[in-house]
Parts: sequence; structure tokens; C-alpha cells
Amino acid sequence: MYSQKNFNTIIPKIILNIIYYKELFFIYKYNSIYINTNNEQYRNYSE
Repeated sequence: MYSQKNFNTIIPKIILNIIYYKELFFIYKYNSIYINTNNEQYRNYSE
């Protein structure tokens, strides 16, 4: 089982990933030009 400390960090990561992929999909679907600039922002954010 996960310790409480790990659990507290894993859950927000999962939620952030879900939000990230939903946004990516939305942007890709509605504005394929905007996805390029947004990917740059996410890449900088994740490093």
C-alpha cells in the first residue's frame, strides 16, 4: 500500500494529468495552431 505521503502526491499528479490531456484534446480538436504554443508552455512547466 502507498504511504499517506506518497498518496498525497500521486493523486494530484493524476488529476493534473487528466486536466492536461483533456485540455490538449480540446485544443487539438478546436485549434490546431494553438496546440503548438500550448505544448511549449506545458513543456516548460513540466521541466
